[in-house]
Amino acid sequence: MSVHLSFLPPNPYILKVKREFGDVITSLEYKNHFPPRSLFLQMGLHLYKFNRQNLFICNHFEEEQIEQYVLNRNLIHGELRFLVNNLKADLPIYRELRKASGASYANSHLETTQGAYREVTETGLSSEITFGPVSLEIGLCIQKNIHYIKVARSDTSYQFGLYRKNHAVPFAYAAFSRLDRHYLANLPQLREIPPSKTYVLTRAYAFPNSPRNAMSVLYAQCFDTLKNEAGTAYVLTALNQNLCFSGSSLLASNFELVAFSPMKYYYLDGRYSTRRKVENGEKSYTTQKFSSGPIMWFGKNLIGTQNESNSLPLTVTDEMYDLH
Repeated sequence: MSVHLSFLPPNPYILKVKREFGDVITSLEYKNHFPPRSLFLQMGLHLYKFNRQNLFICNHFEEEQIEQYVLNRNLIHGELRFLVNNLKADLPIYRELRKASGASYANSHLETTQGAYREVTETGLSSEITFGPVSLEIGLCIQKNIHYIKVARSDTSYQFGLYRKNHAVPFAYAAFSRLDRHYLANLPQLREIPPSKTYVLTRAYAFPNSPRNAMSVLYAQCFDTLKNEAGTAYVLTALNQNLCFSGSSLLASNFELVAFSPMKYYYLDGRYSTRRKVENGEKSYTTQKFSSGPIMWFGKNLIGTQNESNSLPLTVTDEMYDLH
């Protein structure tokens, strides 16, 4: 049973779409051979490009009355068609990389013996697993075409993965960049840690049917490597709870909640994008029509103990966020 974080209330917009259109979304994922939850995640990212009077059939919207409003089915179905077409464009790359990551087994897990990891299936089949760097080409392809954000980070510093024997593509992947957000650099946990020793886990992905503890094992290997080879002292990562992520692998890796910050949505040609991409680009973009709940930032100290600062999570205001 997965452990779910409960620091924030569930996002009412996402939950309403999930309740009323969950079966439709799951059916479309199955019919089009999409990865599980991929269409749901895209729908969650794209709700905010509509104003609430169009998203719901109403003349005046009050959030506390959301359960009384009816979702605009024509708008939702139209957006689902748009998102299905976008996902179809990336499907060949997804299939190619998943095949190149090796055969997967439902309900497998990773075990370690004398420092070496093996994938063990329910039937007892055991195979060698290795940890190592990921090539720039494969890593950026995962970021752009497979990870739900669909935007590659050009400032990626390190990319690591878990590999099955004789396969060039990892079945579990993680990418790290230098911390470049000043509002996070002021965290109490970082007062004694120079920026050059702080990295952000920016992307993490595991193909369906990966070993159930794959991400926890991958994180542990990444942190050991970053600490020993790059002198990294602290790692941060964000969790968008609006999309119903459980955060179980973060909890298993002993991250602590350190901050809340605004979640901002940007769109290029109707597709979700990131602030970094739209601000560095030449094309015009649109922003969200209404606000969502904040995202949560988690941190892990690689050289000391957690909760040394004994401080409450920092709340990043819109003004702090806009200063980057």
